[in-house]
Amino acid sequence: SVTVTAQASGGGLELIVADTGMGIAPADLERLGRPFEQAGDAEQRKSGSGLGLSLVRAFATLHGGEMSIESTVGGGTAVTVRMPVLIPQDEAPPAPAVSEA
Repeated sequence: SVTVTAQASGGGLELIVADTGMGIAPADLERLGRPFEQAGDAEQRKSGSGLGLSLVRAFATLHGGEMSIESTVGGGTAVTVRMPVLIPQDEAPPAPAVSEA
């Protein structure tokens, strides 16, 4: 089964996608999130391009966030994306003054 959770966390948004699947081996876990890297055996790897998690990581980083992966072989995997939340302009502190030299 797959669960998706979205919650506030320390002034940001935390999105967690977790499954109860077969999990990912520690050696494969280290590589995931890099372009074209895939986990599992050849049969599992032929069903994708290995770009999904690397795109998620890149988009999260681009917006000041981060992605992490936790997994247990035989126990499933959880991918967590933490993103900063934008403060409405009327509540934001004033921007610092820019001095011209």
